[in-house]
Amino acid sequence: MSTPNQNAEEYLEKKVRGIIEPMVSQIIVDQPKEPMLYMIEWLQNLQGKKLHSHLNMEKTELNNLRREMKKYKEKYAKQDEEMQVNSDSDEVIIEIILLVRRR
Repeated sequence: MSTPNQNAEEYLEKKVRGIIEPMVSQIIVDQPKEPMLYMIEWLQNLQGKKLHSHLNMEKTELNNLRREMKKYKEKYAKQDEEMQVNSDSDEVIIEIILLVRRR
């Protein structure tokens, strides 16, 4: 069974440390006059980069899906044309059979 302290350590390791450590390292390098404002801006920039990256991934996926859809539309359009021709032929044959039966 995990203790509250172990849970806190796991949470810090999985969710927080990867964000905080690079930020603190950059604060040490830049030594801003207003560290709190610097951290806020740093986090906002990080969030913006992640959001931008996420949007790029979605855009790429959307473009891939559009290409795939176009490919399938072209493939099935040919099959639809063939089916329509067969369907038209079937209708003509049915009409001929009906005409022959009427005689």
